Amino acid sequence: MEKQKPEDIAKAAMDKINADKEAKAKLNLDDKNKGESKGAPAESSPEKTKTEAEKKAALEQAEAQAKHDEDILSKKEEELSEEEKKRKVEITKGPINEDKVIKRKQEIQSEIDKLISEKKSLEEVKKQSEEMKEEVSKIKEEIDNLKKEKEKIAADKQIPEETKLLKAKDAERLSKYLEEDKELPREERREMPKEELENWLLEDMVAAQEWMTERSLRRTRERQNDGYAQKKEKFISDITKKQAESYERVKVAHPELYTVPREEELKRQGKSKEEIAKILMEENPKFRASIELIKEDPERYMTKENGPELLAADMEKRLKNKSSSGDGESEVEKLRKEIEEKNAEIARLTGIDESAGSSRPGEKKPNVKQTDFEIEQEKLAKRAGISPERLKVMKERNAKVNRNA
Repeated sequence: MEKQKPEDIAKAAMDKINADKEAKAKLNLDDKNKGESKGAPAESSPEKTKTEAEKKAALEQAEAQAKHDEDILSKKEEELSEEEKKRKVEITKGPINEDKVIKRKQEIQSEIDKLISEKKSLEEVKKQSEEMKEEVSKIKEEIDNLKKEKEKIAADKQIPEETKLLKAKDAERLSKYLEEDKELPREERREMPKEELENWLLEDMVAAQEWMTERSLRRTRERQNDGYAQKKEKFISDITKKQAESYERVKVAHPELYTVPREEELKRQGKSKEEIAKILMEENPKFRASIELIKEDPERYMTKENGPELLAADMEKRLKNKSSSGDGESEVEKLRKEIEEKNAEIARLTGIDESAGSSRPGEKKPNVKQTDFEIEQEKLAKRAGISPERLKVMKERNAKVNRNA
């Protein structure tokens, strides 16, 4: 038979005591019912009364003993007196109900299994709770990071793009100086690492501070130059864009000023850049007038957003003024001056006095073949509307002036 544990033995003893209590109580109840069934009241018989008193006393004694036995069984072995130890042996000697023991074992095991299951469930819930807390913490951290990133982006948007470019250029320049000057003596460097500068300050504070002052001045000067260059580039970019738009409008109003097709044609003919410019000046009055205006006042047209349109307007005015002031006469005067210069040159070269001939009055001069230069003179005079007679007078006058000179 399986050896019983002290706890099981104690429980069996308690069950036995309780069973004895129930038996005694039942016995008293049966005696009472028996007396009532005979019709004799309990108080009527002194012997009966005595017997009941004895039974009551015995029951009380049994109850006291049972309580005492309970105390004994509940105490630890080392807490028991010698008498209590003997009583404990007597209590535990009785027969043990195996069925009750097995049943109780099963109940206890069932309770243990239930507790283990509940413990596992609680541990699983705790684990899930901790995982959820960790996940919530991660999500919160991600949200915080996103908020910071959003705030950074919003702050960056408030910074002008020009400022960002200047900062990037400055950082790039400082990094370049650090790399290029790392082998130079400290005094000759433009930049140096923070650790080296701190060591220098400890070694020679005056020299290090002087170097720092020069570095600050250089940085300020370079940043200012960056700002000026950036503004200049932006101005050129903006005005170039605006002038391109203005030029597109001018091309519509004055197609003659769009000379690219003609220039390409002359290039294909093998003309040089200078020859192309000369041909355009000769054959395109609007182009010629525009070039003249730009040479006279380049700033007026090159620094304004509507420069091309302003130039076109001034060009139209100039051509209109030339036409209304009889510019044709001015061209005639130019031809006349050219003829006079040619005549003067002939007189100097030949020494012939065209105003005084050796022939007598009325005597015809012998036919003299004209030179190429004289033929060209007559063509020029004809184009200028000068008659042959007037041309002759002009030649004579020029010859006389040159002779007196």
